[in-house]
Amino acid sequence: MSVALSIYSTTRIGPDEVAALVRSVPKLDPTLSGVIEHGAGLVHVSKGPGRPPEFTVDGPFAVEKEDIPSEVTARVLGAKWLYQVHLEGSTDETFTDADKVSRKLTKASKGVLIDEQTGEAWPKTSQRRMPRPKSQGLVDEVKLRWFYILDEAPDDLAARYLKLSRQFFPEALPRRYGSYEPLQGNLERDGDAGFVDSLARDEKYQTHLSGRFPVKGGTFTGRLQFPGRVRDISLSVDRTAVEDPMWRADLQHLFKAIASELRCFYASAEVLRPGLTRRGITSFNMYEDFDFPLSFGRWLGLPSYPVWWSWYDQPYADLVQPHLSGAAVNPDGSLFHSWHEAPMDRDYLRSMLPDRGSPWIPVEFSMQGGDSSQHAAVIPPEYA
Repeated sequence: MSVALSIYSTTRIGPDEVAALVRSVPKLDPTLSGVIEHGAGLVHVSKGPGRPPEFTVDGPFAVEKEDIPSEVTARVLGAKWLYQVHLEGSTDETFTDADKVSRKLTKASKGVLIDEQTGEAWPKTSQRRMPRPKSQGLVDEVKLRWFYILDEAPDDLAARYLKLSRQFFPEALPRRYGSYEPLQGNLERDGDAGFVDSLARDEKYQTHLSGRFPVKGGTFTGRLQFPGRVRDISLSVDRTAVEDPMWRADLQHLFKAIASELRCFYASAEVLRPGLTRRGITSFNMYEDFDFPLSFGRWLGLPSYPVWWSWYDQPYADLVQPHLSGAAVNPDGSLFHSWHEAPMDRDYLRSMLPDRGSPWIPVEFSMQGGDSSQHAAVIPPEYA
């Protein structure tokens, strides 16, 4: 007996409810064999009392984000439960009955059905949609940046970015990409190989990408664009989406996964507000000034103000951990820190400091006010 159908759902439907759902299908009779650990159960489904079961419905089981297929992530937001349908026989009638129950369960649990034999997903259309804000003006965005050292990054960096985007936040996929406007690359047309080849071909230039809302755009710094050893990847995401806990959770998964798998030594996510200078005065720039810690590929140090999320590999992790209350230490020794559950701008984060005028970390670790000629006094030699 093997798994024939898998249902990844956002809403938990308990075993008793699964049995009731089976009864709604004519001629099918469910028998609940009991509830096991964590509230999962096994429902045997037959053509009537006393007859042998045709198939079973097993679950729901909690499932980790890393174990959810990309076909599911592309169609639904926040899947976290798994049901498995096992066929006892292999007749067309048995599969038809199992398919009917599975589709009903998929609808009831707001999920996605995967046929394990063919890999096909149902429903075909995506339910993963964030409505665009009605305002046409500039809105706050969340800027994510990942910094890595060229000779320490994986050789298949571009391919891994695609894989992680599909797995955790498909809106970050480079639907269009290129080193100049209009963007010439097209992921749907050219496939993954087209994107990988484009980054290798244009390694002297910055590659721009456009994603799907709420991703507003992003960049990859070219390998040969600057003489220094440090490069970065960036994404801009509409803040409105990240106010939603489910979207925020998926984005955080992507943030951490890229930082870890692409071997980044530092990563950040900060809220940027439209048209403000450092002193809060309206400017003609699209978004407020921010500390960009690279100059011609050379690392300048950590930002001079707190950012919403941050990630640190060693040795930065050990340097900053005593100054970041509540930071989470990962098994590999890296560090993730979040100042607040919801996205907050730097002024709000400064107000959270014990002394509003005090630095968020010792000043010797920070670049000096965004001036690229004034790098941090203390920079780990690995990044200098």
